[in-house]
Amino acid sequence: MNIAQTIRNAGSHGAHRPFHKAHMTKQPVKPTDPDTLQICSDPMPKHRASAVNKYEKTFAAMKMGQSVKCKPNETGRISGAMRNYIKAKKLNAICKTMKTYDDGMGRVWMLENVAGKKAP
Repeated sequence: MNIAQTIRNAGSHGAHRPFHKAHMTKQPVKPTDPDTLQICSDPMPKHRASAVNKYEKTFAAMKMGQSVKCKPNETGRISGAMRNYIKAKKLNAICKTMKTYDDGMGRVWMLENVAGKKAP
């Protein structure tokens, strides 16, 4: 069989899939076990649930001008979380990052927002 015949009959010879890999399949959804459910009498909250930031404890302990030391590839995620924290808490602050500081680690600073600069 030559390449022209393989391409013409792609469905039967797998030419449309590189290296003859099988198609990806979705994982089946696991059904909920009714025995694990519990009935409770909790009252409905009067306010909306606020999103929990996993770094909130760290950010709350920071003072203006301090930074978080992290791995260089984590600076984007942490700075995004810090920007969301600043916005949610309505702080007069901005976030600045540096991927590689002198020690090779990354830094994410919470700095006071000086007049004239717009907060993100």
